[in-house]
Amino acid sequence: MQKVTYIRRRAKLKKDLGSGLLLFLGNNEVGMNYVDNTYRFRQDSTFLYFFGLDYPGLIAVIDVDDDIEIAEGMKQLGIMRGDPAEAAEIGAYAMFFPCGLGHMMGLDVHDIHWAAQ
Repeated sequence: MQKVTYIRRRAKLKKDLGSGLLLFLGNNEVGMNYVDNTYRFRQDSTFLYFFGLDYPGLIAVIDVDDDIEIAEGMKQLGIMRGDPAEAAEIGAYAMFFPCGLGHMMGLDVHDIHWAAQ
């Protein structure tokens, strides 16, 4: 798809929500759970829908109020250190899921999967 498609999707999301900060966590590579599984990586569907980026270890933030959009790798941002493949294999990414991360920060955070529809 063209870049403008993703820009329009994010613009609609920002308009629909009106205010706030959105965190999108892309997937990392994972270990193969059975022999026939030839895919070590599949991007999160919501991340792919809004950003169109199909690389492991990405994170994106949309600040609706200040109209800022950032998409970077977790390692490049300094959020995670070490070997990304090893971190993915032991499940280190799970602590960054929105619900778990939000609760650790004292926030009442919930999945808004309906917003992508």
